[in-house]
Amino acid sequence: MRNVRTAKLLSVLSVITIAAPLTMSAQVPGDTARLRDLVVTATRIPAPASTIPQSTTVIDGADLRDRGVHFVLDALREVPGMTIVQTGSYGAVTSMFLRGGASDDVKVLLDGVPLNRPGGSIDLANLTTADLDRIEIVRGPASVLYGADAVSGVVQLFTRRASGRGSVDVDARGGTFGTSDVSMHGSVVRPKFNVSVTGTRFGTDGSYAFNDGYRNAVGAVRAAVDDVAGARAVVTARYGDSKAHFPTDGGGALVDHNQYSTEQSLATGLELSRPLGRRASASVQGFDGTPWGSRKAAVRVRPSASSIATRAP
Repeated sequence: MRNVRTAKLLSVLSVITIAAPLTMSAQVPGDTARLRDLVVTATRIPAPASTIPQSTTVIDGADLRDRGVHFVLDALREVPGMTIVQTGSYGAVTSMFLRGGASDDVKVLLDGVPLNRPGGSIDLANLTTADLDRIEIVRGPASVLYGADAVSGVVQLFTRRASGRGSVDVDARGGTFGTSDVSMHGSVVRPKFNVSVTGTRFGTDGSYAFNDGYRNAVGAVRAAVDDVAGARAVVTARYGDSKAHFPTDGGGALVDHNQYSTEQSLATGLELSRPLGRRASASVQGFDGTPWGSRKAAVRVRPSASSIATRAP
């Protein structure tokens, strides 16, 4: 088992933020009214958090980026009832346990796409916060909605939507042990079309003298098109590629100059939704969770978010 790396980023070499509006016009004042926060995962339909009986936690993606939290496992450490077990340094097998349940009793979703392996297990080692809008955690049994993998709860990751008038943001950080963290996010917004694209790369040389490097690259895209035969189409895709070197044997001795592990993953989703009057909408959702070969399609009729927000006390 490898020793857990204790090195932290000690200095920020540079932080670059570029906000480039894609249209040149006068600034439009923001709305003075604020809608109450809605939670989707607990009931599969948007509902105010105050009306949901289940124990839920929502982690804001922008807050994670501001604090430099790069991995989902570090964000989940803050959740009540959640235990994260990491067997080593970057890239080492990482499991989560919710409310005393087994590691394969928590359903993990990315925009509705299941990330669990067959049987329910999941390795969080290389799952990053890149392009996340928020993380919703439901603590407690949810098998009625999500199947046998959700005995202890559900964790769902939601990617950012393009908003405003479009922008480009670039952030770069660096630190000791050759550590670097670079990310780019861009969005384009048009009356009937919007797209959001994100790319990140994290890397470090490690604290050992040899064969201790780690790198993780992620690319994500989310596109939405309105008025497609009266419906709305949303396409999401996220690709991850990581490589972790580890020079130690089971006893922690530095013995191997070439040992490493790699992981590539691709999650894609497509959702078509159409309003059914003012109170409800119908949607068709399909996804492909590669490399685990998880493919599924579903048809749902659900109340619209606006009608739920209106009825909420």
